[in-house]
Amino acid sequence: MHVEMGNILLNALLKYSFSEVVLVELLAALRNFTRTPGKVPLVAKTNLGTIVSMTVQPPNEKIFAMAI
Repeated sequence: MHVEMGNILLNALLKYSFSEVVLVELLAALRNFTRTPGKVPLVAKTNLGTIVSMTVQPPNEKIFAMAI
C-alpha cells in the first residue's frame, strides 16, 4: 500500500540528521517497514548510502546500534 515509505524514511534520515531523537524514531520505523521481506526490494539502492554512512560514522553508539 505504501511502496515509497522506505525511500521517504531514508530521505528523512538525511534531512534530519542533526536530531538524535528523530534519527532513533526514523531508524525504528525503517526497521519495522523492512521486517516484511517483500518490502525490502521497494527501497531504492541509491538511498542506502544514508544508512551506510550512519554505520560507518555514527553520531553516537545509540544511533550505531539502531542503524545496524
